[in-house]
Amino acid sequence: MLPGNVRARLRIAFILGVFATACAESNTGPSDVGPQTGVLQLERYVGTITNVEGSTDGALRWTVDPVDVVAPPRVIVVPDTVDLGAPFDVTVFTIGESGCWSAAGQEVSVSGRVVELRPYDVHSGAEICTLVLGYLRHGAILRLHEEGEWVIRVYGRRVRHGDDSWEAPVSVEKTIVVR
Repeated sequence: MLPGNVRARLRIAFILGVFATACAESNTGPSDVGPQTGVLQLERYVGTITNVEGSTDGALRWTVDPVDVVAPPRVIVVPDTVDLGAPFDVTVFTIGESGCWSAAGQEVSVSGRVVELRPYDVHSGAEICTLVLGYLRHGAILRLHEEGEWVIRVYGRRVRHGDDSWEAPVSVEKTIVVR
């Protein structure tokens, strides 16, 4: 029979082994370690999810409905109404495996009355990642100088967990009012 501290260490090693998976050469892992367009929808995922911060906003319009996929519960966090010329926060959440992925900024552009956000995430380069998903926060401060309805649109990717090559573009948007 093994001493108690050895059994405890073996249990910990086993648990860590269960929660770790190789993620190199996967679309949820690095094909390179540079910034990649953020994942907004993840198909075929069966692991653990952390950092759930609320329910999905019904005012969002997706190009591909997030049915039977993992999607951030609050993918776009922005006020429904903002004051003309006043700064306001916009937060976008993407999906990444805990310990390996982190937010790497986002591009912001304005065309007409549409604000386009393109979040980027970066992989640490590690060959082993946990199977625990988290939601990566991308923040921006905006000022809009024209009254009326505006669209906040986020461009990202839809991927299949464990598939080395399949991905598709997906976007989500919300309309706000500037007064």
